[in-house]
Amino acid sequence: MRIALALREPITGRTLESRGALAVSPPESLRMILLGPGGTTSLDLWLHADEFRFAVPAIELMKRGDARTPRSQMRGLPVDFLRWWLLRPTSGTLLWHVFRDTGSWFVLRDGLAIVDLHIARSGHVTARRTTWEVRSDEPSSKRKVDEEQVEADGFGCGVVRYKQASTNLQVTVTCESEDAEHAPNPRAFVDPD
Repeated sequence: MRIALALREPITGRTLESRGALAVSPPESLRMILLGPGGTTSLDLWLHADEFRFAVPAIELMKRGDARTPRSQMRGLPVDFLRWWLLRPTSGTLLWHVFRDTGSWFVLRDGLAIVDLHIARSGHVTARRTTWEVRSDEPSSKRKVDEEQVEADGFGCGVVRYKQASTNLQVTVTCESEDAEHAPNPRAFVDPD
């Protein structure tokens, strides 16, 4: 997919804009490279299975991790969310479902997250993903870690609006075109390092 991204930076309130490409190979792999002003790389995200590499060269940020990476080290990085939304948005254990004349409503458990998903008859999708943390010293107590919301034209190519409660990060992604006839080159999913 060719995409345009507008990110409202929560500290300054400025909107940063990038364009680039996104390749997905569900349910395992994703690669997204966005270019900023002058054609420089503004974001490079690689996901494969439970591993990730998130790089923002302009601020010399490069994080690598996997499923064992502590949540405190992932603050502000929407890696889990992007893995969920772009590779497996309806995965998890189905806890509840109802079909109404407005569409289908689902509640799913995805690891430590609970997902409330509504798919309207028009194809419009809204989702709220609430992530919880269980303390090792008190397994019966849970603490809300984050809440992420999505509003999308539908699954696939369209406009997606994202908001992360913990950081007040707001992102709008517009899919400009999609090549659904050809699979992405497998080299796109090789670890960049």
